[in-house]
Amino acid sequence: MKPLSPLISIGIPLYNESKFISKTLESWLKQDYQNIEIIIADNCSTDNTYEICQHYVERDARIKISKNPENLGAIFNSKKVIDSAKGKYFVLSSGHDDREPEFLTKCSEELEKYPNAVLAYPKSIWIDENNNYIGEVGGYIDTKGLDPISRLNVTLWGLAYAAPVYGLFRTKSLRRVSLDKTMISPDVLLLCQLSILGEFSHVPIPLLKMRRMGDFGNWDSYVRKVFNQPLSSLSVPELFWDMLRTFTHQISQYFSDNASKTQVAKLTLQALFHKYGFVLTGLLNEKRDSHLSDKDKLLLDKINQLQVALSQLSYDSINQQGSISMSEFNLDHIVLEPTVSPIPLTPAQPQHPLILIDGVFFQLYKTGIARVWKSLLEQWANTEF
Repeated sequence: MKPLSPLISIGIPLYNESKFISKTLESWLKQDYQNIEIIIADNCSTDNTYEICQHYVERDARIKISKNPENLGAIFNSKKVIDSAKGKYFVLSSGHDDREPEFLTKCSEELEKYPNAVLAYPKSIWIDENNNYIGEVGGYIDTKGLDPISRLNVTLWGLAYAAPVYGLFRTKSLRRVSLDKTMISPDVLLLCQLSILGEFSHVPIPLLKMRRMGDFGNWDSYVRKVFNQPLSSLSVPELFWDMLRTFTHQISQYFSDNASKTQVAKLTLQALFHKYGFVLTGLLNEKRDSHLSDKDKLLLDKINQLQVALSQLSYDSINQQGSISMSEFNLDHIVLEPTVSPIPLTPAQPQHPLILIDGVFFQLYKTGIARVWKSLLEQWANTEF
């Protein structure tokens, strides 16, 4: 540890993590960066998570723990550990992931090296519940040198999984974003807001081991963690609509002029429909046996109309500032009449399943990746595929 290494706060919001919390805490205590504090907030666990953590509190004075009298939900429990942080830097930790010993050193070096960076995060890999390697967490984003709208755009489209949310933040920057929004994809919203405030720096070394738990991909489990309610008690269209509304409102507020607000609102909504439309489909499929109310059907129709309207905007019109007023993209006040024939959410399945290939040409078309795609397309054009 360097003599003047700044304090790093490690926040661990927990709920029923008794199976792996010891391993997670050990990985933090074995860091080669030792000027740390570990803040644990137990969200009224029903297993012995709290008792296991108490053992570590007695063992190491750098660890502090509190137990909520009732389950606050994952969002507010995470906010609790962030609000309690005293360090210059902050890292959010689950109760089941592992880090390599140099995780904090490598990430803090990035933030010290790049003063405009608000987040440094490493390459991540998946492991299973038996510590077996599954694969790399796909995709990464690095936004050094870009302007705020470009950083937002790269974050919206470049995130394959929200693994950067488990990187190292500047605490003062993290406290400038909204941390109390109970909604779908709060981690993505957090990263989008931060991307406007500063740069992201990627450390191309696999230092984070993300454990894929048994409930991975289960929508009901996800909703219970975020909303502290079962999916059956909530309206799927309202969940998705609220996500669209919250994203556009929270992101556009960082810009003062109406032209920029409009531009980022359109960019945000298009990205949400293209990249996160699966959220709506997944939630609806999970509730496939439930009856949709008339209100839900009307809201689904509004969502379809908005998606169609956005799909008809060209790239130039999206970036033509001031071409459409912000009020048209303020989902708090938008009024859409039901269409005669609603656009189907899921198109009819063709006889042979359609394969969508998404090739992104970033910056210059004469790059290595562009040559790769050109070669692949030339080959595919000569085959039945």
